[in-house]
Amino acid sequence: MRLRNKVRAGWAIFKSHIFGTKTPVSVVLMSNDSCNLKCKYCAIWKTKRRQMTTKELLDLVDELADMGCVRISIFGGEPLVRDDIGQIVDHIHKRGINVGLGSNGILVPRKIDQLKTLDHLHISLDGPEEYHDIQRGKGSHAAAIRAIKAGKEAGLIVWTMTVLTRHNLHVVDYMLDLAEEHDMIAYFHPVSPRADSGPYVKDLVPPLEAYRATIDLILKRKAEGRRVGNSTTALNYFLHFPQQTMDFRCWAGKLFCHIDANGDVFGCLENKDKSPPNNLLDKGFRKAWDEITMGPCPGCWSYSTSDFNFLFSLEPHVIWNTIKLTR
Repeated sequence: MRLRNKVRAGWAIFKSHIFGTKTPVSVVLMSNDSCNLKCKYCAIWKTKRRQMTTKELLDLVDELADMGCVRISIFGGEPLVRDDIGQIVDHIHKRGINVGLGSNGILVPRKIDQLKTLDHLHISLDGPEEYHDIQRGKGSHAAAIRAIKAGKEAGLIVWTMTVLTRHNLHVVDYMLDLAEEHDMIAYFHPVSPRADSGPYVKDLVPPLEAYRATIDLILKRKAEGRRVGNSTTALNYFLHFPQQTMDFRCWAGKLFCHIDANGDVFGCLENKDKSPPNNLLDKGFRKAWDEITMGPCPGCWSYSTSDFNFLFSLEPHVIWNTIKLTR
């Protein structure tokens, strides 16, 4: 992250702690619902609704920049199926906002020239071919590997994101070996039923004892200095899945938020089905941001929301982990 953005983020966090102000420091932006895969734990691709236009997205980026946003992570669906994705990425970069993009990798080699201004490229990878393809579709592992190679050849910072299910709890060392081979960072989080989950997600939730043994292994590898992106604090929180048992302050709707492809604004993805409709196309982002309400919390089971909540709570280990990842 650029030094200017680190300073702006720090100032926004300080003001929120001291004065209770709200700033959308970090935003997850779902650019579209459409996707070229049908992952077993996802139902976003089934969604049929109006998507924001190029102009609406560019105007949103301008509004976010003016409000102090320093980081936008683009997800979908699959963002690269949008013909204008390069224009959106470039505009975010030009407005001085750090921009990351999550992809299944299929279109990365073809569209790599449109991604040159990315700060981070996140590739979804759930382990070796026989396990990744069970969850995401035949041929998707090979596509993800090609995407990693294309991203690294283009000089991009590449991270992987692995969803832990009953099929792939044993893939931690495979992912960390791959991270070392390609100079990447690997993130992990549990599969979790939520508003946009696929019909088979409950069948993919792993036995808790085996799952917690896997998190213990990730913690061990983190302590050994392996390329684990999750903070130790967040991993210890994941040990308690699926119960919300750790006491921490939630910053969703205060320092970060989630924006759906149709313009709906929520505090976070885990909470979207617990919150009332709140659309920026009806009222503008600033008003939608001011009107975010949070329903009962099911827990921060995404690698990003858990670490952001601990980071914005000024947890020392998470601050240090973030500094190491972004320097």
